[in-house]
Amino acid sequence: MITGGLQSLLFLFTMSIQLIRILMKLLTYNPIAQQSKVEANTSPTGFRLYTKDGVSLPSVTSVISYTMDDYKRQMIESYKQKHQDCEELWAKCRKFGDRFHLEMELIMKGQVGYDNSHPFADEMNTWAEVSLSEQTMWSIRTGLAGTCDGLVRLPNGDYRLIDFKTTMKNKTRSYCSDYAIQLGMYKMMIEDLYDVKITDSKILMLHYNISDGSTIKPLVFSWDYKQLQVVEEKARLRVKQYNDLFMF
Repeated sequence: MITGGLQSLLFLFTMSIQLIRILMKLLTYNPIAQQSKVEANTSPTGFRLYTKDGVSLPSVTSVISYTMDDYKRQMIESYKQKHQDCEELWAKCRKFGDRFHLEMELIMKGQVGYDNSHPFADEMNTWAEVSLSEQTMWSIRTGLAGTCDGLVRLPNGDYRLIDFKTTMKNKTRSYCSDYAIQLGMYKMMIEDLYDVKITDSKILMLHYNISDGSTIKPLVFSWDYKQLQVVEEKARLRVKQYNDLFMF
Protein backbone atom coordinates (compact mmCIF):
# COMPACT_ATOMS: atom_id res chain seq x y z
CA MET A 1 0.00 0.00 0.00
CA ILE A 2 1.30 3.44 -0.96
CA THR A 3 1.53 5.77 2.00
CA GLY A 4 0.20 9.31 1.98
CA GLY A 5 3.73 10.71 1.92
CA LEU A 6 4.68 8.62 -1.09
CA GLN A 7 1.45 9.61 -2.89
CA SER A 8 2.35 13.22 -2.37
CA LEU A 9 5.82 12.64 -3.78
CA LEU A 10 4.41 10.85 -6.85
CA PHE A 11 1.92 13.68 -7.40
CA LEU A 12 4.68 16.30 -7.17
CA PHE A 13 6.86 14.23 -9.53
CA THR A 14 4.03 13.94 -12.09
CA MET A 15 3.26 17.64 -11.88
CA SER A 16 6.94 18.46 -12.26
CA ILE A 17 7.12 16.38 -15.47
CA GLN A 18 4.05 18.20 -16.86
CA LEU A 19 5.54 21.56 -15.93
CA ILE A 20 8.81 20.67 -17.66
CA ARG A 21 6.91 19.68 -20.82
CA ILE A 22 5.01 22.97 -20.82
CA LEU A 23 8.20 24.94 -20.29
CA MET A 24 9.93 23.06 -23.11
CA LYS A 25 7.06 23.91 -25.47
CA LEU A 26 7.23 27.56 -24.45
CA LEU A 27 11.00 27.67 -24.87
CA THR A 28 10.93 25.98 -28.27
CA TYR A 29 7.82 27.80 -29.54
CA ASN A 30 8.71 29.99 -32.47
CA PRO A 31 5.84 32.22 -33.65
CA ILE A 32 7.78 33.11 -36.78
CA ALA A 33 8.12 29.44 -37.70
CA GLN A 34 4.40 28.99 -37.03
CA GLN A 35 3.60 31.75 -39.49
CA SER A 36 5.71 30.06 -42.20
CA LYS A 37 2.97 27.38 -42.57
CA VAL A 38 0.70 29.90 -44.28
CA GLU A 39 0.02 29.21 -47.97
CA ALA A 40 -0.54 31.98 -50.50
CA ASN A 41 -2.99 31.61 -53.39
CA THR A 42 -5.19 33.67 -55.70
CA SER A 43 -8.98 33.56 -55.56
CA PRO A 44 -11.17 33.16 -58.71
CA THR A 45 -11.97 36.88 -58.47
CA GLY A 46 -8.30 37.79 -58.63
CA PHE A 47 -7.42 38.89 -55.11
CA ARG A 48 -4.62 37.31 -53.10
CA LEU A 49 -5.45 35.09 -50.15
CA TYR A 50 -3.36 33.47 -47.44
CA THR A 51 -4.66 30.18 -46.06
CA LYS A 52 -3.89 28.48 -42.76
CA ASP A 53 -5.74 25.53 -41.23
CA GLY A 54 -8.36 25.83 -43.97
CA VAL A 55 -9.12 29.49 -43.23
CA SER A 56 -8.34 32.10 -45.92
CA LEU A 57 -7.63 35.76 -45.21
CA PRO A 58 -7.12 38.58 -47.74
CA SER A 59 -3.67 40.02 -48.29
CA VAL A 60 -2.89 43.58 -47.23
CA THR A 61 -2.30 44.55 -50.87
CA SER A 62 -5.68 43.14 -51.92
CA VAL A 63 -7.48 45.12 -49.22
CA ILE A 64 -5.63 48.29 -50.29
CA SER A 65 -6.41 47.69 -53.97
CA TYR A 66 -10.10 46.90 -53.56
CA THR A 67 -10.76 49.83 -51.21
CA MET A 68 -8.84 52.43 -53.23
CA ASP A 69 -10.67 55.73 -53.57
CA ASP A 70 -12.30 56.57 -56.91
CA TYR A 71 -9.89 59.42 -57.69
CA LYS A 72 -6.80 57.20 -57.56
CA ARG A 73 -8.57 54.47 -59.50
CA GLN A 74 -9.49 56.94 -62.22
CA MET A 75 -5.91 58.23 -62.33
CA ILE A 76 -4.63 54.70 -62.93
CA GLU A 77 -7.19 54.05 -65.66
CA SER A 78 -6.35 57.37 -67.30
CA TYR A 79 -2.65 56.49 -67.27
CA LYS A 80 -3.39 53.12 -68.91
CA GLN A 81 -5.35 54.80 -71.69
CA LYS A 82 -2.63 57.37 -72.39
CA HIS A 83 0.25 54.88 -72.32
CA GLN A 84 -0.29 51.84 -74.48
CA ASP A 85 3.01 50.38 -73.30
CA CYS A 86 2.11 50.69 -69.60
CA GLU A 87 2.03 46.91 -69.04
CA GLU A 88 5.57 46.59 -70.40
CA LEU A 89 6.64 49.57 -68.33
CA TRP A 90 5.10 48.16 -65.15
CA ALA A 91 6.77 44.82 -65.84
CA LYS A 92 10.13 46.62 -65.80
CA CYS A 93 9.13 48.39 -62.59
CA ARG A 94 8.18 45.11 -60.92
CA LYS A 95 11.47 43.54 -61.99
CA PHE A 96 13.46 46.40 -60.49
CA GLY A 97 11.29 46.40 -57.36
CA ASP A 98 11.85 42.65 -56.89
CA ARG A 99 15.60 43.16 -57.23
CA PHE A 100 15.61 45.96 -54.66
CA HIS A 101 13.50 43.92 -52.20
CA LEU A 102 15.81 40.93 -52.57
CA GLU A 103 18.88 43.10 -51.96
CA MET A 104 17.35 44.58 -48.79
CA GLU A 105 16.17 41.16 -47.59
CA LEU A 106 19.68 39.72 -47.93
CA ILE A 107 21.12 42.69 -46.05
CA MET A 108 18.53 42.43 -43.26
CA LYS A 109 19.16 38.69 -42.90
CA GLY A 110 22.92 39.28 -42.71
CA GLN A 111 23.62 37.29 -45.86
CA VAL A 112 25.33 40.19 -47.62
CA GLY A 113 26.95 43.33 -46.27
CA TYR A 114 26.72 46.98 -47.20
CA ASP A 115 28.88 50.07 -46.82
CA ASN A 116 28.20 53.76 -46.34
CA SER A 117 27.76 54.24 -50.09
CA HIS A 118 24.46 52.36 -49.93
CA PRO A 119 21.49 54.72 -50.54
CA PHE A 120 19.95 53.79 -47.18
CA ALA A 121 23.13 53.32 -45.14
CA ASP A 122 22.27 56.22 -42.81
CA GLU A 123 18.96 54.57 -41.91
CA MET A 124 20.34 51.04 -41.58
CA ASN A 125 23.17 52.27 -39.35
CA THR A 126 20.55 53.24 -36.76
CA TRP A 127 19.26 49.67 -36.43
CA ALA A 128 20.38 47.63 -33.43
CA GLU A 129 18.78 44.39 -34.62
CA VAL A 130 16.56 43.08 -37.40
CA SER A 131 13.59 41.31 -35.81
CA LEU A 132 11.62 40.36 -38.94
CA SER A 133 12.48 40.30 -42.63
CA GLU A 134 10.12 39.29 -45.46
CA GLN A 135 7.90 37.65 -42.87
CA THR A 136 4.61 36.12 -43.97
CA MET A 137 1.89 36.69 -41.38
CA TRP A 138 -1.68 35.49 -40.88
CA SER A 139 -3.82 37.15 -38.22
CA ILE A 140 -7.35 35.92 -37.63
CA ARG A 141 -8.08 38.67 -35.10
CA THR A 142 -7.27 41.46 -37.57
CA GLY A 143 -8.69 39.59 -40.57
CA LEU A 144 -5.48 40.20 -42.51
CA ALA A 145 -2.51 38.36 -43.96
CA GLY A 146 0.56 39.39 -45.92
CA THR A 147 4.31 39.69 -45.99
CA CYS A 148 6.05 42.40 -44.00
CA ASP A 149 9.29 43.81 -45.42
CA GLY A 150 10.93 44.43 -42.07
CA LEU A 151 10.73 45.12 -38.37
CA VAL A 152 13.83 46.45 -36.62
CA ARG A 153 14.77 47.15 -33.04
CA LEU A 154 16.45 50.47 -32.29
CA PRO A 155 19.25 51.01 -29.71
CA ASN A 156 16.72 52.36 -27.17
CA GLY A 157 14.63 49.19 -27.45
CA ASP A 158 11.86 50.70 -29.60
CA TYR A 159 10.56 48.85 -32.65
CA ARG A 160 10.35 50.42 -36.11
CA LEU A 161 8.29 49.05 -38.99
CA ILE A 162 10.06 49.23 -42.35
CA ASP A 163 8.60 49.04 -45.86
CA PHE A 164 10.55 49.13 -49.13
CA LYS A 165 9.23 50.84 -52.24
CA THR A 166 10.58 51.81 -55.66
CA THR A 167 9.47 54.60 -57.93
CA MET A 168 10.39 55.90 -61.36
CA LYS A 169 9.06 59.36 -60.45
CA ASN A 170 9.89 61.66 -57.56
CA LYS A 171 7.23 61.20 -54.88
CA THR A 172 6.07 63.31 -51.95
CA ARG A 173 4.80 62.13 -48.57
CA SER A 174 1.23 63.09 -49.49
CA TYR A 175 1.35 60.61 -52.38
CA CYS A 176 2.07 57.80 -49.90
CA SER A 177 -1.33 57.79 -48.21
CA ASP A 178 -2.15 54.22 -49.29
CA TYR A 179 1.39 53.12 -48.44
CA ALA A 180 0.82 54.50 -44.95
CA ILE A 181 -2.44 52.52 -44.64
CA GLN A 182 -0.44 49.46 -45.62
CA LEU A 183 1.96 50.17 -42.75
CA GLY A 184 -1.02 50.47 -40.41
CA MET A 185 -2.23 47.02 -41.45
CA TYR A 186 1.19 45.43 -40.92
CA LYS A 187 1.36 47.15 -37.52
CA MET A 188 -1.98 45.60 -36.58
CA MET A 189 -0.79 42.11 -37.51
CA ILE A 190 2.64 42.33 -35.89
CA GLU A 191 1.28 43.63 -32.60
CA ASP A 192 -1.36 40.90 -32.66
CA LEU A 193 1.11 38.08 -33.35
CA TYR A 194 4.27 39.17 -31.53
CA ASP A 195 4.98 40.68 -28.15
CA VAL A 196 6.12 44.07 -29.49
CA LYS A 197 4.84 47.63 -29.56
CA ILE A 198 5.73 49.53 -32.72
CA THR A 199 6.69 53.13 -31.99
CA ASP A 200 7.31 54.45 -35.50
CA SER A 201 7.61 53.42 -39.14
CA LYS A 202 9.48 54.39 -42.27
CA ILE A 203 9.12 53.85 -45.98
CA LEU A 204 12.47 53.55 -47.73
CA MET A 205 11.74 54.41 -51.35
CA LEU A 206 14.32 54.18 -54.10
CA HIS A 207 13.82 56.66 -56.93
CA TYR A 208 15.48 55.16 -60.00
CA ASN A 209 15.94 55.70 -63.72
CA ILE A 210 13.67 53.30 -65.62
CA SER A 211 15.91 53.28 -68.68
CA ASP A 212 18.99 51.82 -67.01
CA GLY A 213 17.96 51.06 -63.42
CA SER A 214 20.41 53.53 -61.92
CA THR A 215 19.59 55.20 -58.62
CA ILE A 216 18.50 58.83 -58.77
CA LYS A 217 18.02 59.37 -55.06
CA PRO A 218 16.74 57.63 -51.92
CA LEU A 219 13.52 58.90 -50.35
CA VAL A 220 12.60 58.33 -46.69
CA PHE A 221 9.10 58.98 -45.34
CA SER A 222 8.43 58.67 -41.59
CA TRP A 223 5.42 58.25 -39.30
CA ASP A 224 5.84 58.73 -35.55
CA TYR A 225 3.75 56.98 -32.89
CA LYS A 226 0.86 59.47 -32.90
CA GLN A 227 0.75 59.53 -36.69
CA LEU A 228 0.77 55.73 -36.72
CA GLN A 229 -2.26 55.66 -34.44
CA VAL A 230 -4.19 57.77 -36.95
CA VAL A 231 -2.97 55.54 -39.80
CA GLU A 232 -3.98 52.40 -37.92
CA GLU A 233 -7.50 53.70 -37.39
CA LYS A 234 -7.79 54.37 -41.12
CA ALA A 235 -6.45 50.88 -41.80
CA ARG A 236 -9.15 49.33 -39.62
CA LEU A 237 -11.81 51.24 -41.55
CA ARG A 238 -10.38 49.96 -44.85
CA VAL A 239 -10.47 46.38 -43.57
CA LYS A 240 -14.11 46.85 -42.55
CA GLN A 241 -14.87 48.33 -45.96
CA TYR A 242 -13.27 45.32 -47.66
CA ASN A 243 -15.15 42.88 -45.43
CA ASP A 244 -18.42 44.65 -46.21
CA LEU A 245 -17.70 44.26 -49.92
CA PHE A 246 -16.84 40.57 -49.81
CA MET A 247 -18.72 39.55 -46.63
CA PHE A 248 -15.75 37.94 -44.89
